[in-house]
Amino acid sequence: MTLLFFRRDQLFAYQLAVVADDIAQGVNHIVRGADLLRETFAQIQLYQHLNFPIPSYAHIPLALTSQGQKLSKQNLAPSIEQLPIVETLTQALLFLGQQVPENALSFTKESLLEWAISNWRLEGVPKTTAVLTGS
Repeated sequence: MTLLFFRRDQLFAYQLAVVADDIAQGVNHIVRGADLLRETFAQIQLYQHLNFPIPSYAHIPLALTSQGQKLSKQNLAPSIEQLPIVETLTQALLFLGQQVPENALSFTKESLLEWAISNWRLEGVPKTTAVLTGS
């Protein structure tokens, strides 16, 4: 049985374009929000039909406001561009269930990012689709 999944705007071509783009770029690991889980199933079907290896997927919880809205540009969430990078990255790591060093705030942005990459543990990420931020 073949299932066809559509985006809300009913564009099946979007799913094909995403898969073709990932194949062309050699993407083999994909991390995205838990709200895109349904699209992932459609894309896996396309990989199978096209006879290409299926990438490894991880879906992380969405950050929600106290009103239950996703923090995103679409919902007019404030930009993080003006926020202090090290503090913001530390908060993001904690949100994603990662252990951070006690002295993380004394790191440079480069050293914290390097530390985060080498110490990332997918099993630490909350196993939920969304987390309230309290904002």
